[in-house]
Amino acid sequence: MLRWRLISAACILAPIFVLLHLDFFYNFGAPGIWLAPVALLLGILATEEVIALFKAQNLLPAKRAIYPGVILILFSALVPIYLPLFDLELQNKYTDLLPMWALAAGLILAFAAEMRKYTGPGGVIVKVALAIFPMIYIAGLMVFLIKIRLLGGNAQGMGAMLALCVVVKMSDVGAYTFGRLFGKNKMAPKLSPGKTLEGALGGLFLAAMSSYFIFYLVIPYLLSAGEETNQLSFSWWIPPLYGVIISAIGMIGDLSESLLKRDMQQKESGRFIPGLGGILDILDSILMAAPVAFGFWVLAFGR
Repeated sequence: MLRWRLISAACILAPIFVLLHLDFFYNFGAPGIWLAPVALLLGILATEEVIALFKAQNLLPAKRAIYPGVILILFSALVPIYLPLFDLELQNKYTDLLPMWALAAGLILAFAAEMRKYTGPGGVIVKVALAIFPMIYIAGLMVFLIKIRLLGGNAQGMGAMLALCVVVKMSDVGAYTFGRLFGKNKMAPKLSPGKTLEGALGGLFLAAMSSYFIFYLVIPYLLSAGEETNQLSFSWWIPPLYGVIISAIGMIGDLSESLLKRDMQQKESGRFIPGLGGILDILDSILMAAPVAFGFWVLAFGR
C-alpha cells in the first residue's frame, strides 16, 4: 500500500512541477493559463466521483444538469485568465459576479431537468438538492482555488497557491507519519479509523514548518524571479498561524469526504489513482481550505 502511495505520488508530482514551471515562466502574460484546463478536468472527474457515490445508494439526480452546471461555474471563474490573451478586460466587480450567476444558472438547470421528467410527487426536492451539491462542493470551492492563483501579480498568485497546496499536503504527510509512529487516540473512529489525535498534532506542526518555508524562501524567490517590486511584509507569527489554520481546515475537508463515503457506504470515492484513491481523495482538503486561504491573503495582505 505504501509502495503504491509513493509511486502514485511521484507520478502526480512530476507533471505538476512541469505545469507549475510553465504557468509561472511561460504564461504569455496570462497567469493560470496552463493550470486552467487542469482545474476544469479535475472538477469534472471529481464531479463524476460524487455522482458515483450517489449512485451507490440509488440516488439519481439529473446528470444533464450537474455537468453543465459544474462546467459553467468553473469556466466563469477561468474567464479572467483568458481575457488578456484577447486584449480584453472586465472590471473586477463583473468578473467576481460571474461564478454567482453561473451557480444561479446551475440551479435553474437542476429544476428544469426535474420538470422535464416529472411524473408525480416524491423525491424532487432531494434530487434538486443532490444536483446542486456538486456545483457548490466541487465547482464552488474550486472557484476560490482559481482566484488564489489570480491574486496580485504572477509571482504573488503562484506563491499563494503553493502556500495552500504545500501546507495542506505536508499536513497530510505529518498526520500520516506521526499517526503511524505515535498514534494511540482515535480522532474520529466512526468516520476515519486510521486518523489519530497524535497524527493531527503532527500534521499541524509540519504544516506550520512548511508554511515558514513557503513564506520565507519560496515566495521571495518567486517575487525575485518574476521581477515584481511588491514585497510581502508580515510578522513572524503569520506563517505558522497560516499553516495551523489551513491544516485544521484541511483536516475538516478530509473528514467531510470521509463522512460522504461512510454515508454512501463506500470505502473510496474512486480508484483513479492506485494507492491514493480517487481525485476527490486528493482534492478534498485543498478544496475545503481554499476559501479560508483566499480570505487570509485578502485580509492579511490586501491582495
